[in-house]
Amino acid sequence: MSGHPVSGHPASAHSASAHSASAHSASARSAGTVRRAGRRRGTALLVGAALIAALLGGGAAYAALRHRSSGTPGDGTHSSQAGSPPRTPSSTTASSPASSPSDSQSSAPGDPGSAAPDGYTWMKDPGGFLFLLPSGAQTWVRTVDSGQIDYSPDGKKHYLRFSVTSGQTESPLQHAETMEKTVGQSAGYQQQQLVENTFKGHDGAVWEFTYDAVTGPRHVIEQLYRDDQGTEYAIYLSYPEGDWQTGQQRFTEIRNSFTPAGG
Repeated sequence: MSGHPVSGHPASAHSASAHSASAHSASARSAGTVRRAGRRRGTALLVGAALIAALLGGGAAYAALRHRSSGTPGDGTHSSQAGSPPRTPSSTTASSPASSPSDSQSSAPGDPGSAAPDGYTWMKDPGGFLFLLPSGAQTWVRTVDSGQIDYSPDGKKHYLRFSVTSGQTESPLQHAETMEKTVGQSAGYQQQQLVENTFKGHDGAVWEFTYDAVTGPRHVIEQLYRDDQGTEYAIYLSYPEGDWQTGQQRFTEIRNSFTPAGG
């Protein structure tokens, strides 16, 4: 008895067993694919941060992509250029260091000769420029990392970034276009505008974009301009997409008030 099939369709029973094993294998493969896909997306966000952070050595842009403290992959960054040594791999992936007492207290309100509008105070930065800083209950802490000067009230969930770079040979528009080739690889990158303009009587460019950070969508805008001596100034702001209306209003005030030493 044992040598004969109980059913008259042994092949059918074998097929069902094989199908079950196949289904289980397919399910395992599917689960593995989902897990790998999840890992790939997380890795892509961090790689995007490293890519853009790797450019940060000579300018203001794109700290969102290097800004790990809030989980963002980083917004981008200025490429190395004359007068700005390239960053080392360890420094490109590190978030901005915590401000020391001397850092956070080194900026004092300036006196440009005009009253600050409601909600702002004049700030004279040791880096050699003056601007309107949002005021209120929150304290904006100043930090410096590889020449990038940052101000944030909340550990870089919302922040400003400035840089002053000498010896820039590219025009502001060319520089922004060069940076976009790398920044554009960031997860969810969408250019909002990249246009040439005139700022304070000099050639300039406005670059605005959004991207997907680990903590959610972010919105970035930057004004670059180069003076007659080849010094490039960059004024940069990065906010969560949900707070962009406030961010845009603040950027307008900050940009319009920005004044380098000597005018």
